Amino acid sequence: MRKVFGALLVMLAMVCQAHAGERWVEVSSPHFKVLTDAGQAEAMALAEQFEKMRETFSALLRAHPRDAAPMLVIAVRNRKEFRKIEPAPYLGKGKLDLAGYFMHRGPRNYILLRLDVYGPHPYATVYHEYTHYLLRDDYTWMPLWLNEGLAEFYQNTDIHSGEVDLGQPDMSDLMYLRMHSLIPVATLVQITASSPYYHEEQQGTIFYAESWALVHYLIVTDRKHGTPQLENYERYLQAREDSLTAARHAFGSLHQLDRDLSDYLNHLSYAYFRLKLKMRINKAEFHAQAVPETEADAIRAGILVDNRRMDAARALLKSVLKRDPNSAIGNRMMGYLEMNAGHLRAAENWYAGAQQLDPGSYEANYRFAECAMRNGDEIEDARVEASLRKAIALNPQFAPAYDLLAQFYNVHQEHEHEAHMLEAQAISLEPENVQFRLNAAVGLANQQDYANALMVLDAARHVARSHAAMAMIEEEAQRIRMAQAIVAREKEEQQAAMRAQRPTYSPETAPGPVGSTHSRFQTQRIQAAVTTKDGSGPVVNLGQKVPDYPSGPPSGPEHVATGVVKESTCYSPTMLVLTLDVGGKSLTLYRRNYFDVRFSAIGLEIRGELHPCTDLVGKHARITYAAVNNSAAAGQILTLQLSK
Repeated sequence: MRKVFGALLVMLAMVCQAHAGERWVEVSSPHFKVLTDAGQAEAMALAEQFEKMRETFSALLRAHPRDAAPMLVIAVRNRKEFRKIEPAPYLGKGKLDLAGYFMHRGPRNYILLRLDVYGPHPYATVYHEYTHYLLRDDYTWMPLWLNEGLAEFYQNTDIHSGEVDLGQPDMSDLMYLRMHSLIPVATLVQITASSPYYHEEQQGTIFYAESWALVHYLIVTDRKHGTPQLENYERYLQAREDSLTAARHAFGSLHQLDRDLSDYLNHLSYAYFRLKLKMRINKAEFHAQAVPETEADAIRAGILVDNRRMDAARALLKSVLKRDPNSAIGNRMMGYLEMNAGHLRAAENWYAGAQQLDPGSYEANYRFAECAMRNGDEIEDARVEASLRKAIALNPQFAPAYDLLAQFYNVHQEHEHEAHMLEAQAISLEPENVQFRLNAAVGLANQQDYANALMVLDAARHVARSHAAMAMIEEEAQRIRMAQAIVAREKEEQQAAMRAQRPTYSPETAPGPVGSTHSRFQTQRIQAAVTTKDGSGPVVNLGQKVPDYPSGPPSGPEHVATGVVKESTCYSPTMLVLTLDVGGKSLTLYRRNYFDVRFSAIGLEIRGELHPCTDLVGKHARITYAAVNNSAAAGQILTLQLSK
């Protein structure tokens, strides 16, 4: 009877636990926050598991994570709940059935989990991406094959109490490699973000599979024979050898390595490692609390925004704010939604409200400043600077705040040295962030420190992991080199004129400040020739009153207009106003800093420098512009393409 009663108590406990799981519970550990609808016991177990993951991977990869904030784990009971927040590309019939997902989105890092998934490695995707996260400081020297190979190697890790199973083979990768020709190792080690192997091949195909196989082979071989091949390879790379040279020095004949790897892939069994690790997890540091449903819904809405499920996010946030208008996180996430939707004015207002409701939120302070800067709210300059400094004080590990404050000073052409130091701090906190390096180069170029700007871009090339990033770097480097050559030529001309003892005249050509947190420094020198004409035509109004058109960066809807440039007017220092004849109707467009306009030409050869104040009239132009709310001007010029 006592046994039956005991069993009944167990069943009742299970029922109570399931009922309790309908409430959201959060467990905070030193480095994670676990939010789940499956009850406190599950939350505690997950927090412990992920603390073990962090400690295990940090030790094995010799990484020292610098988390700007605790990583958020959202763990839901089943597939139905998971589909409410998972990324849109995975929704629909026939899509990959995710068990877990790692997201790195600016100030926030997420792990999304389903708790109803079983199998040998249900969270392989999470472990794979977490490996990348830990290796992000090594992007400057680590080649792509090694970065991806290590992530594939670690994704099948099993973490137990006191021991870890590491490097278990992926049978699908093995079968794939046996059925396809291998990439020669000499080619594999040189693949970059711009290579077709990386972009045209999908996960699990030849590049990823062979990167895993080579890492697995080298680790097993080193362990078996007591050789330090991978360690030597890392040492040569950090000594600035290129990937191919380092591979030859560390591995010997790469043709022989091709043969050895091919033989290795035909083995019938594969070794993996079982390691004993002391886990220094103190569960006394874990703190559990119930979370109001409105707060949980606001957090989930933020994830939906990151996953570009905007309609679902808006509906959920409206529900949150209807139930609790004074929800600080609800206001903050609504600001995040509006910012991502391109509604910057609304976003600024929501973040201002979030600041008032929760002054201790570094994210609300940072985001308010970001929106105010993008809106061009000069009246808010003092508050912007104060908000960014407060965000840094609240969270010194949050790199974007340093970067944004540096841009603020560069825009206002003040505190240039501090701006550079702020940018350097941002890069040190997030070495893998290409945009920070681009912004640092822009700041140096604005100060005409072209040599150091180009050095910064050279370092950025080692960090880039996409075609788009590499293209931005090369484009910026080209502009800076052009500006450097122009400045050098002007100095030579001035020196030649002085030697000839002739008076010289040079029009005002200095570029204005960068216009916004997201505008790009244009180093193409566009000079304003000081000439005037009666009637329509090119006019230069240097020194005259600048038209009172909306300031700030372009943020309105984008439009395209095609026609003939009827009038081109420049105002000091760098403002350009165009009148475009579009089918007999006049369209007025402008840009306060014409260095921010991307000029191009099709079927039209432009010799020498382009003078927007004198060389555009009469030419056919295709102009992309951002609409503004102004009766005198239609919008701000983004791109201008000339043609015959």
